[in-house]
Amino acid sequence: MNGETINREELEKLLTETEASLREHIDEAPTLLVQTGSGLSLAGSAEVEMEYAKIPHFPVPSAAGHAGRLRVVKDAAQPYVHLLGRAHYYAGYPAWQLGVPIRALHRLGVRDAIIISATGAINETFAGGDIMLIHDFINFTAINPLRGIAGESGMMEFPAMRVILDSDMEQIADRAARSAGVALRHGIYAMSSGPAYETIAELKALRALGADAIGMSTIPELMTARALGMRTCAVALITNNPMEATPTHDEVIAGARRAQATVERWLNELLKLLAKIRQ
Repeated sequence: MNGETINREELEKLLTETEASLREHIDEAPTLLVQTGSGLSLAGSAEVEMEYAKIPHFPVPSAAGHAGRLRVVKDAAQPYVHLLGRAHYYAGYPAWQLGVPIRALHRLGVRDAIIISATGAINETFAGGDIMLIHDFINFTAINPLRGIAGESGMMEFPAMRVILDSDMEQIADRAARSAGVALRHGIYAMSSGPAYETIAELKALRALGADAIGMSTIPELMTARALGMRTCAVALITNNPMEATPTHDEVIAGARRAQATVERWLNELLKLLAKIRQ
């Protein structure tokens, strides 16, 4: 099962098992997913809370700062499923398995995804604590979570990745930022495979290509969600500047935790706006 590729029949069986396990605990899933990365958590009591390790075929995080818990939060303005932490390609998981949580939750009725990750700045004008709305991405890894299985279970056979940031979600995100008094930057995110941090030459090359921030996640989840026709909104939390100083994972986690209150303030406003629109 942990091979780099999987056929559609095997994936269907696997997803059926994952879906059945989730339905044992979740009567009705909210239509919104929020995924948070290194060092980030979110307030709000969980009606349901499950360890990834107890959900069949969910990839389990290995990095510090990634709790690996699925939470169903219904006491927010807009209820949501919270994926607290994520697994990474560098931990040895095949790309397709990184998309399993998105695929399984889509089967439960999730249709919108807000994906938040901790990243390093490439853009010289960015600083730690900035929040960047991801307009587009550069897949510097050459991995593809759809390889061999695009077209499965309602997924598009040849999904276009031209629109990563849904236009409606972009407007809501910007309005939420203004209401929360948060400066929301816009830019391009690049993903490297990790676990090694990038060389200066690689960072300069990505900057020349137009990248504003760099991380080791997010793209597999975004590609999976887009192939399923989900509305996506991805946010890069800038925790450090790898061009200026050698990055460490402890620094990334610390940077994310320092920005915790800012991220929550923005997200809470966004949830309020989504709730009003859906009334």
